[in-house]
Amino acid sequence: LLLTRQVQTPFLQSDIGCTDIPNTIGIIGTPVIDPNTDIAYFYAKTYIPNFRTAGNTGTFNGVYYFYAVDVKTLQDVPGYPVLVDGSYADNDPRKYFVGGTILQRPSLSKIGNVVYAAFGGHCDLFNYTGTVLGVDVTTQKVVTNFATESGPNSRFSTDWLPNGGGGQAGIWQSGMGLASDGNRMFFVTGNGNGGENQGLPANGASGCRTLAEAVVNLGVDPTTGKVSAIDYFQPYDYINMDGGDQDFGSGGIALLDPTVFKGTGVSRIGVTSGKNGKIYILNADNLGGYKQGQGQTDLVLQTITTNKAVFGGVGSYPLEGGYIYSTPVGYPTSAYKLGFNGAGQPVFTFAGATPEVSAGRVGGGVPTITTFKGQPGTAILWLTDPDAGLRAWYAVPQNGVMTRINLPPDLPPVGSIIQAGGAVSVPATFNATTGTGDYLSYFFVYSDGGKANTILEGSASTAPKANFSISNGEGGWLGQSNLLMDFGSAKPGETVSRQIRICNEGGSVLTVSKSKPPLGAIRAQNYGIDLHESQTIAVNDCAYGTVIFGPGAEPPNIPDFTETNTWTLNTDDLSWGVHVVQMMGVVHDKVVGPTYTNGSARYQYLGCYLDSATGARLLPQQVYADTQNNENGKCQTACAAQGYAFAGTEYQQECWCGNKLPSGTYYNDESQGKCACGGNGGTGYISIYYDTTKYSMNNNTYSASSTGTNVAASGPVTRSSVDNYNYIGCYSEASAGRALSGKAVAASPDGGSVEWCSAGCTGYSYFGVEYGNECYCGNTLMGGSALVAGADVASTGCSMTCGANSSEYCGGPNRLNMYQLNGSAPVTTTSGVTTAPTANPSGPATVQSAGLFHYLGCYNDSVQSRALSVEPIAGNTLTVQNCASACSTYLYFGIEYATECYCGNSLLSYSQPMADGCSMTCGGDSSSLCGGPNRLTMYIKGNGTLAASATTSGTAPDQTTAVASSTTAATPTGPVTVQTAGSFVSIGCYNDTIGSRAFSVEPAAGNTMTIELCAAACASYSYFGVEYGVECYCGNQIASGSINMVTGCSMACGGNGSELCGGPNRLNAYQNSNIAVMSSTVSGSSVPATVVPSSTSPSAAPTRAPIQGFQYAGCWTDSTGLRVLTGGGTVGNAASPMSLEVCGAYCSGFAYWGVEYGQE
Repeated sequence: LLLTRQVQTPFLQSDIGCTDIPNTIGIIGTPVIDPNTDIAYFYAKTYIPNFRTAGNTGTFNGVYYFYAVDVKTLQDVPGYPVLVDGSYADNDPRKYFVGGTILQRPSLSKIGNVVYAAFGGHCDLFNYTGTVLGVDVTTQKVVTNFATESGPNSRFSTDWLPNGGGGQAGIWQSGMGLASDGNRMFFVTGNGNGGENQGLPANGASGCRTLAEAVVNLGVDPTTGKVSAIDYFQPYDYINMDGGDQDFGSGGIALLDPTVFKGTGVSRIGVTSGKNGKIYILNADNLGGYKQGQGQTDLVLQTITTNKAVFGGVGSYPLEGGYIYSTPVGYPTSAYKLGFNGAGQPVFTFAGATPEVSAGRVGGGVPTITTFKGQPGTAILWLTDPDAGLRAWYAVPQNGVMTRINLPPDLPPVGSIIQAGGAVSVPATFNATTGTGDYLSYFFVYSDGGKANTILEGSASTAPKANFSISNGEGGWLGQSNLLMDFGSAKPGETVSRQIRICNEGGSVLTVSKSKPPLGAIRAQNYGIDLHESQTIAVNDCAYGTVIFGPGAEPPNIPDFTETNTWTLNTDDLSWGVHVVQMMGVVHDKVVGPTYTNGSARYQYLGCYLDSATGARLLPQQVYADTQNNENGKCQTACAAQGYAFAGTEYQQECWCGNKLPSGTYYNDESQGKCACGGNGGTGYISIYYDTTKYSMNNNTYSASSTGTNVAASGPVTRSSVDNYNYIGCYSEASAGRALSGKAVAASPDGGSVEWCSAGCTGYSYFGVEYGNECYCGNTLMGGSALVAGADVASTGCSMTCGANSSEYCGGPNRLNMYQLNGSAPVTTTSGVTTAPTANPSGPATVQSAGLFHYLGCYNDSVQSRALSVEPIAGNTLTVQNCASACSTYLYFGIEYATECYCGNSLLSYSQPMADGCSMTCGGDSSSLCGGPNRLTMYIKGNGTLAASATTSGTAPDQTTAVASSTTAATPTGPVTVQTAGSFVSIGCYNDTIGSRAFSVEPAAGNTMTIELCAAACASYSYFGVEYGVECYCGNQIASGSINMVTGCSMACGGNGSELCGGPNRLNAYQNSNIAVMSSTVSGSSVPATVVPSSTSPSAAPTRAPIQGFQYAGCWTDSTGLRVLTGGGTVGNAASPMSLEVCGAYCSGFAYWGVEYGQE
């Protein structure tokens, strides 16, 4: 030992309860050393006191530091260590790094300037996700964070405690490092959740994001160091492997020497194995996806079935024909030789094994082969063993056997010298080769200092045999096949215990090989002690594990609910198998206050609410104050006697009543402990209960006389009635003006709700709530307003929740939740049109452009085969703008399901424009639409291609230049410029740039492009142009900088090889002879136009054909605070999209109208 240094206080094993690593956890993963700088890089687990919870230690104060030290001095390199906690996953921004719940086990890998490390869990406890971190050693920053479980099908929870809450899929590989062949990195994951492929076959490039029980190939960006999944393999039976704890990730993947290990169609081979007793030979360039083989089996080069678990990985030797080596736990090391089948594809066959077996427990190393200067015939197989130490064999089997090489730790040769005070350790092996019974031998030692002997003895018996049972709580034991531990019911604060018993009925010692005890309300009494992993049970003896069901404190009157947990166990009795003990207990709460005849509580707990934020009480009526004997039951009885629906206690002595449901804004989760004083609200907080005869959680309705039912809330609902009004359906707005024109209720500072609107419309026959916060009243419905058919809120459009009560729906864009006074009489309509000023609609709309992209349409998508294959970001902060930024290097991007962003350079052929479905608002911007279920709001880059563009400048031409008349000429031999197309005539070849398009609208693009197709798409515009063979653009003016060029329009049209369709940065431009045009924004001769005078300044406007008798007056500025036009308004949607004609008809009685934001 040359030098030591302790870099941090190590993390305590007792803070996680997992006994895989005893006592302390510090530097676990093997460091990587840069030979050019003599710097060692590694991760160290420690604490930051009071970091996430109070105290100096504790699970959630655990963190990881990334270290760089000089190997000669062990001192830190300047700028290190680097704290990596809190870094967010690149592929799932919901997930971030919490060092206390995660373990850095595999060896590190350095690619370029970035050191990569993989992380798994502690016995699959807590909320964690397998992670790959990359730190750039030059900038000392985390440059990539890849989560093995991501996307909407992966588990996610903000609670750090639930086991499996993050999806798991940890990377541990028994310490084996990450494999790499340059800009690719490979690893293997363990047990997990998700199953995005849902049992359906998928190729490795399909973009599966729930990568549990998988071999994963990550691409490494050589510039940024970021990683992304490019290929994967999941065994066809991986779901069964999960259920049986046959962790694929117990072994890593080895990339074999590509100069030797290859064959027909295979350039590089990877080999992996795990707990499931199979060795998989993979094509490293096509790992195999999921169920891609014949009959939906594995698409791999070869599967070698051994039925023996491996913790580590395989070794390889490329000389003398090529061999691979595998060491299962408790079995000999086997060698397999490379061969080839009739098609020249690689096949491995068993070549031999070692006579000796490995230790029957975890801890053996990965087989390693060395040679003397690379010479054939000198190969030695080395292996470390937790029992036998370092061992060696000749690596090439002879007659099916690898011969052991005796190493110096064996018997010292005659003549060896032992220095004064020294010692020699000699391992002894007991191998009962002749059966069961007692064995005896003698060991004699002779030296020049005397002689001595010792007796070696041992006993060989039959295998251990486990007998399992669970106590029944009455002094007896259940049968072996019963795996359910049922505690019955217990009150909060009460404890009930049961026991698990494992007895050894075999002839030798029984060992507990796997034990994952429970934590929580149902927990192991002596966690990590009773039935711990590696615990031994003598012959005819038993071991016990006590389990406690102890519900925590709960407010009174909570309905009975069930707590569950599990204890997973296994032993070295090979016939026993994994036992998962299911545990359940019912929490039966204290009942106070008024009760039903069956003894159940009439008032049930609503929650803990902040009562000091609004100035006014959430429950306005104080019925008494009792400084001595106040309790919730007394308060509920008092509120019930006065007919109130809600009762609440506060300051331990006050009782308040009311009939208005408190806003969820003031709700506080029980975990915050704001109302923890015996169920009575603490300072500024009130414990609120509701009368189940007057308020029901299933539909959030309150009635002074109706009887509700006691069920849990299930999300936003449509109120069926309020006060004397009954719900009559989801109605559209009128074709002109408002559906309800009697009154527009002033906006509430707290936001809208059904109750608020009802109160504001007292005396009217109808009221309706719209856009979440708007309320309208009337005695008749205006013409065009009609009941919208649909089975749910998504189809009717009444899908926006109320601003002041997210549990209720309050209409939607151009949709009203309509209520009628005293019943459901037929609705009276009138053909009249209101012209009174109304609020401007402001519902979610489709963003028409973002950066260099513009809106293409609403396209269908499929989880099994994505329209766009790359998902750079996702999460609840997603907007159209940040998706556009993330996809800036691609031709297309689309947003789906409000929180998912996808990119690509091409669309799969099945993805087509759809009439509807893109109706979900963006996770980070509720004013914008971001796709929907299996629907993409799709955008395309402005030029429709990835070709590079150059920027040119110049002055605009005379835009009314006539086309020269044609003369007789020879028939052209190649594509020609089309002179006319419909009402358009050619005006020449114009330059174009990506940053400033000559024409701003791109209605069409693709390999079927022709001049005629583009002319039809641009029929309502003054100009159109075709570029790069496949791109079509329209506009009402030619932008500054685009001028008539002599050359460059030399590319044939994608859909007609006889026509010219522009070129790189060149447009074959055409002018519409039926529409007079305005000049561009630069100087030059132009056709004059008439501009309507006004008090505000519009931009220059081309003259267009009249619409509904209205003349186009230009593009004007507007403000949501002070609208330019205040007479009325309407908004289009997927079912009834906006157009100039629709707006013109709606505003036919006004002097002006304008269209804005695509749909308004």
